[in-house]
Amino acid sequence: MALLKRIGELQIENKDFREGLNTLRQVAIFFPNMPVATEATDMMHKTFENLYLGDEINNISAIKAVALYDEFRELTPAGDKGDELIRRLADRMVDVELFERAEELLEHQVDFRLTGVEKARVGARLALVYLLDSKPEETIRSIDETEVPGVSDELATQRRHLRARALLDTDRGVEAIASLEGDYSRNAELLRIDHYRNTRDYMSAAETFQRLVGEEPFDENGISDERGRYMLNWAVNLAMAGQERTLNMLKRRYGEVMAQSPYAEAFSLITSSPTQGLIDYRTLADRVDEVEEFQGFLATYRDQLEKSQLSAIN
Repeated sequence: MALLKRIGELQIENKDFREGLNTLRQVAIFFPNMPVATEATDMMHKTFENLYLGDEINNISAIKAVALYDEFRELTPAGDKGDELIRRLADRMVDVELFERAEELLEHQVDFRLTGVEKARVGARLALVYLLDSKPEETIRSIDETEVPGVSDELATQRRHLRARALLDTDRGVEAIASLEGDYSRNAELLRIDHYRNTRDYMSAAETFQRLVGEEPFDENGISDERGRYMLNWAVNLAMAGQERTLNMLKRRYGEVMAQSPYAEAFSLITSSPTQGLIDYRTLADRVDEVEEFQGFLATYRDQLEKSQLSAIN
């Protein structure tokens, strides 16, 4: 009994956590009526919490971290500590694109551990993971099943946007656009653009990019990179829609400021008169790299996850 307990302690000190926890588990199983069983169990809980709630977990591969959790998940603490542990582990799984494992963790948390606003918050994270994993139907289910009253306007908007993106992915674009009625936030506009690009509704896309460009004045140092990209895409969609008169207006009004931007050459190409032989609307997107690189709604989340973690989205 004493030998097993000491071996378990040394294994944990040596950062061989799996073997250490297994050894301590044997102590608890083989000597259930002895005080040492309680000591071994307490040590297991403390080791598990320190590992997943401390910095040590960052020194273990994601695969090993989730495998160890699966083997000893009964050690997950109750309450806020347990929710924080699952949050950190899910963040780690998404970081390395182990989406299915993250989904399992978040599904269990939503189904059995959370209620109220926190359930809606984690439900939105789960919905995003499903989107990243190309499971739009599951995204819709996650949002619908975690709908609760009393959430903030910000969280409600985020959940609506995630559901709209999933609707677009299931060929329910009309329903998606209807759900965005009255919402002219940046993400809502990006969702509209995703729809209009898929349906080749170039005029509606142009109008949406116009709203994203916004009103003058521009920054004192010229147009920002983001607004410059919106301006370029506004011009492209006008060209694809055959709106030459509006393109000429765009060139007269914004040509000078765009000439100082990284998109000067592309903007000049797009807004040039067709009589100069510079524009072939059928191959326009192929000739302007910045158009093909436009970041839609879901891409903005991917960029955010590269810089932070899943739980930072809400």
